[in-house]
Amino acid sequence: MLKYDPSETKQEIQRRIVQVIIMPFIQAVTKTNPEGLSDAVIHYSQVVHGLKDQFMEEEGAAEEGHLLMLCSGFALNFYYDIRLNKSVVTHIFKKYEVMIDINSFLNKSDRKGNLQMLTDGLIFKMSYHALRSLLVDYPILNVALWQFQAEREKQYLYYQHLLKLALDERVKVYLEDNPGIATQINNDCIANYLGTCRSRFSTAYAKYRAATLKKLSSNK
Repeated sequence: MLKYDPSETKQEIQRRIVQVIIMPFIQAVTKTNPEGLSDAVIHYSQVVHGLKDQFMEEEGAAEEGHLLMLCSGFALNFYYDIRLNKSVVTHIFKKYEVMIDINSFLNKSDRKGNLQMLTDGLIFKMSYHALRSLLVDYPILNVALWQFQAEREKQYLYYQHLLKLALDERVKVYLEDNPGIATQINNDCIANYLGTCRSRFSTAYAKYRAATLKKLSSNK
């Protein structure tokens, strides 16, 4: 796990993130380590502090988009459903998850959805323009884009699977897959993501906690 020293500068943090998180990922998916790539990634990127409730991305033109990776904290992706007259959460991002509208980047179409911080956090950031320049210099990185696409499809399938489950089971599966998340972010967001209201989520969450405590007690 990457730990951050409050005395470090953003540039020092950025370099460690690239060396400890970004480069091992690139090497794993590309099976190579091109000379100068680490310095190029540092050149084209930046590290920023995101504040709770801050919008990191809003839907709009492709050229204004960014690849973002959470280095700490939580964020959500949502869109506004005119028919339902409310915001709909489509994903809750955790540490080291990459946030990019891959369809927008590849097809230069308008970006869909909004990215908002749920907590304070540290974000690795690279504009679409910078990412395109990096891909020109290092075309092998296109493999990573397909990895992002595969991850997005995996997230979509997982989300569709959750929504097909009965609510109690839906809450149980999500909380088991994301230990401790219900105590770290606003439960309204989790309820929205799981396609229910806060009161029904709270009831299902209470059942889940009671069952968990009972299981722990029986194992003693």
